[in-house]
Amino acid sequence: MAADLLSRPLLFIQRRSSQETAYALTGGVNSAVLGILGNAVIIASELTLVIILIVGLAIVDIVVTVFTIVFFVLIGLLLHKILANWAGRLGAQGAEADVASYASVQEIIRTYREVAVTGRRSMYVQRFRALRWQASTVAGNLQIMNQVSKYVFEVAIVLGG
Repeated sequence: MAADLLSRPLLFIQRRSSQETAYALTGGVNSAVLGILGNAVIIASELTLVIILIVGLAIVDIVVTVFTIVFFVLIGLLLHKILANWAGRLGAQGAEADVASYASVQEIIRTYREVAVTGRRSMYVQRFRALRWQASTVAGNLQIMNQVSKYVFEVAIVLGG
């Protein structure tokens, strides 16, 4: 990613702030790799388990198998529709808060003497604290969102049974 970025023309680099570029090369790459690779492994293992369960259930009773597949596909589609929008909003809010935090730190470091002389440290600390609180809230909501589907499917299993 860094090699790709550094091979771009200067005008492309200057379109984004240094904070956005730093986030894209650090936190953004981590999120993308963990999001893609981590989820791919989870999807593969879950898909394997579902196939084994469907084959086993089909051997026992094909009517129950068809009903079960339709039931869980409908629940999955509903969950996807609800959680996809929420995840998109949370991702954008988290990236925005991280970029703003990086910008705040760089601004404090760049203007430290002025901040110290004018006595505005507390203002910068409060702003940074608010940005980190926003990023932490988003991270907490992402953790909650990751657990919602698990509990919805557990309730669906009980109700479907």
